[in-house]
Amino acid sequence: MGTHRTRLLAGLAASAVLLSGLSASPAIAMADTATKPQQQQTQTQAKKQTKDQEPTPAPSDAGPSPAPAGDATPPAASASLADLIAQAHDTLEHKTDDYTKATLDALRDALGKAEALDPSADEQATGQAQSALDQALQALTAIAWSADGTALAWDGSQYAGTAGPLDHEPAASVTASSNDTALKPVELQASGKPADPVSTDLGVIRYQGARDYTGASGNGNRPLAFSQPYDYQAGSPIEVLNPQGDPVTWQPSGLSVQAAMTASLDKANKPATQAIQVNGESIPITWDGAVDVHDTDTARTYTRTGTASGTLSINGVEQAWSVSLVASRTEGKVASLSVLERTADGAESQHPVDGFNPASLEYSLTLPYGSMTSQFALGYTSAAGDSASVTEGDPVRPGLGGDGSRILGITLDGVTYRVTVRFAPPTPDASNSAARLAGIYVNRDGTTAKGALIDGWNPDVLDYTIRIAADAPSVYVLPEAGDGVSVSAADVTQTAYAVRQTWNVTAANGEHRVYTVTVVRDHAPTAAEGFQPKDPKDTGGTSAAKSDKETDVESHGWIDAKGAYHTANANDYVIEEGGTFAYSSYAGQTIAASVRKIAQMRYEYTLSILAPDGVTFARHTYTVTYLTEATHRVSVTGILVDNKEISGFDPSRHEYDATVETLDHWTVNATFDKTSGMSITIHKEHAQAVITAVSADGLTRETYTVRVHVAAIGAGENGAVQGAELANTGSNVRLPLFAAIGGTIIGLLLLGVGVLRRRRSGKEE
Repeated sequence: MGTHRTRLLAGLAASAVLLSGLSASPAIAMADTATKPQQQQTQTQAKKQTKDQEPTPAPSDAGPSPAPAGDATPPAASASLADLIAQAHDTLEHKTDDYTKATLDALRDALGKAEALDPSADEQATGQAQSALDQALQALTAIAWSADGTALAWDGSQYAGTAGPLDHEPAASVTASSNDTALKPVELQASGKPADPVSTDLGVIRYQGARDYTGASGNGNRPLAFSQPYDYQAGSPIEVLNPQGDPVTWQPSGLSVQAAMTASLDKANKPATQAIQVNGESIPITWDGAVDVHDTDTARTYTRTGTASGTLSINGVEQAWSVSLVASRTEGKVASLSVLERTADGAESQHPVDGFNPASLEYSLTLPYGSMTSQFALGYTSAAGDSASVTEGDPVRPGLGGDGSRILGITLDGVTYRVTVRFAPPTPDASNSAARLAGIYVNRDGTTAKGALIDGWNPDVLDYTIRIAADAPSVYVLPEAGDGVSVSAADVTQTAYAVRQTWNVTAANGEHRVYTVTVVRDHAPTAAEGFQPKDPKDTGGTSAAKSDKETDVESHGWIDAKGAYHTANANDYVIEEGGTFAYSSYAGQTIAASVRKIAQMRYEYTLSILAPDGVTFARHTYTVTYLTEATHRVSVTGILVDNKEISGFDPSRHEYDATVETLDHWTVNATFDKTSGMSITIHKEHAQAVITAVSADGLTRETYTVRVHVAAIGAGENGAVQGAELANTGSNVRLPLFAAIGGTIIGLLLLGVGVLRRRRSGKEE
């Protein structure tokens, strides 16, 4: 075969011109004699013509055929038959690993036919052999490898490729396949280990890197290298809310996450938050026992730090988390004290305490004598203004001085201050001397017998005060007048533990005086005196502000006892029982809330707001009245006429009739729930009395009217008592005594022991 090949090549070289008639292009006949540039040009033209004549190949699943491996290059179409044979031998001897078996087999077949050609073959036969060999060389298909759809390109030393990133975990191995059906697929094994995950959020870890796979091809044991990038997450974000109700932002660090929270301290510097909820589990907070105190001229800030930590298992990986907390409260220093007064008819006023100095704990204030039956509380202001409130402690039991003065106490910023409210003593008034009383007598044993002359008696002093202990019985007060002077019980003012009775005294010549006796009972704080609201709360902070200069809150209102937030449209409103003043800020705002008591159950809240731009500032003030069942109700339990309770009293019935011995000398009083802080005023005119009851918060009023008629002598149970029975009925009129002394005595039982009478099904309990 080799000898025949040599002869054939020699014969072909000698007859190159003769073969020109068989070529597809005249340029081939000149191939052996043309210059190299010319040969390259004709090769290109012939290649184009040949390609134009070929049918369009069917698309391959592996994509376009890659360039042959190594330096294997299909021959130009214009090469001579000798050159084509030489190229075919070179390919089959050195480059069989570069091309697919099917195209190599076709080349072997074309080469065999070309070499088997007889040297004396005619031009047509030689041309056909040349064309067939040329086509076989041109049809050589380089072996191409791919892994998971990614082509592995030959770079001279290996087949290599990189896939697009996966959004899930890559496999431990991948399969590489070629476009040569004679080659078996190769299992590429991952080398090394995946990159370590990192945390991105609480409950979420991220895997990011590339998995490298290697193997050897079936065509010459050539290296196969495949790289699979990946970037995916495992787990789901776990929402944790801070004490303000906002989601916590976690900061990742390697495989752990950290967060920071702020919390509040109560008045005892105990953190309000003791645990946080993570993934449905309550995680306790460990608080540092030390309290850091920072003082300024106007305020004091208390701070404590705490931590909470734990781990979560995510996809078999332990994620560590930790929270750092700072709990604080800022209290304003006390700038001033004032006495808040509320009269029986609901009128409110404030009286500043002069000379306040935080280092001094005792103060006094003198008010007019007429204020003795009012209810009092202490108010205060903060040196920090609206930026920080003073911390008010538990209620301090009020005291009672021997002269009826009130000793008010309040604990502010841990310090208890006391203010003694005295009442200006009445001065003697000698005018209208004909209308003098002969005396006022007081019986302290609870009976209606005449007692001792009232302390400090002076017929020209018209106002007197009696102080009794908390558990003392009622006092019986009996005014006594001389001949020609008449006395009638007039208006009554009753607050929780004080009552003032007035008497109209008229002489025969028409001169007139009004005497008053005020009885004050020592007592524990009423429901109104002991009330303290909870701290205000911000429910928002997440909504975007309308602009970075926004200084309005999104809303304000209250949080009810069940935690639901209610908005208010007005700036003065009531808050239902168990509620707390609240507001909803915008994101980026900084708000300081302060509060001060302005009256019983009424508080003023000031929000100092710094806009998101950090420059624009404004203040807004809201006044609220807190409702409680005790302080909002009016609980009148009975009405007494001449110290005898009207039978059949019903709080829902507002008009009553009663009989008296005389229209000139009758008394009226009411019993009520003194623990609530409510008050009563009674206005009496001749045969009618109007009783007005006002709740402790001033929002509820009830009015009762009593009309009296003179009892007929000898009348029975229906409205009158006989003269002989008067001494046993509790009436304050004793006709035999009138006759004996020629004057008038009218007595009253004042401030009975605090026994609450309630009616149930029309009966007293």
